[in-house]
Amino acid sequence: MNLNKKIILGGAQFGMKYGIANKNGEISSKNLRKILNYAINRQVYIIDTATSYKRSLKKIFDISHNDNFKNKVKVIIKIKSTSILNTVKFKKLYDKYNIYCLMAHSSKLFLKKSFQKKIKILKKDYQFKIGVSIYENKELSNLKRYYKIINVVQIPFNIINYKTFDAKVLDKLKKEKIELHARSIFYQGVLLMNKKSIKSRFKSFYEKFNQLNYLSKKNKVNMIFIC
Repeated sequence: MNLNKKIILGGAQFGMKYGIANKNGEISSKNLRKILNYAINRQVYIIDTATSYKRSLKKIFDISHNDNFKNKVKVIIKIKSTSILNTVKFKKLYDKYNIYCLMAHSSKLFLKKSFQKKIKILKKDYQFKIGVSIYENKELSNLKRYYKIINVVQIPFNIINYKTFDAKVLDKLKKEKIELHARSIFYQGVLLMNKKSIKSRFKSFYEKFNQLNYLSKKNKVNMIFIC
């Protein structure tokens, strides 16, 4: 199995300053081009972005079209309102991007009748997966009756600041062939910071961080693989 194909690039920092550990601000177009070329050469094709990530979508569009890899780059687009689901607006979006998944940025939006209605209309004419981004375990229960139309569920998960999700429910998602995506695996970059910075800024994580650091050295793998 090619594990690279299971990796998705987070696109928030492509369009704005994002991340607790971020000292350099928004990624420049020059560096983004390098990142995308590096990823594509290693069969990492999907970018998780959102309409609320400011310049992220535009920069992805500009670079992928100018570098002729539009058909390789796929995007997960998270939305916070149904306005983009207007048929005219969505056609423009669909024509510009290779949309892998259109995702409600919250279960609250996903459960709105207006969202359900508009998505149903769009699915008649366009091919894309339907997803929802959640924050708490209880949200999965609220989504049960929609499992037949959900293709992707995105949850927050990292090795230190993780939330416990019901294993039975996650097994149910698997049986329903719903993709489960993990986000914030590096906790906005905190888990890749050096020991000194962790100790001064995140004392509550310091002991766990040391344990991870020990595992990293013992197994001779870097922290990215540990996470």
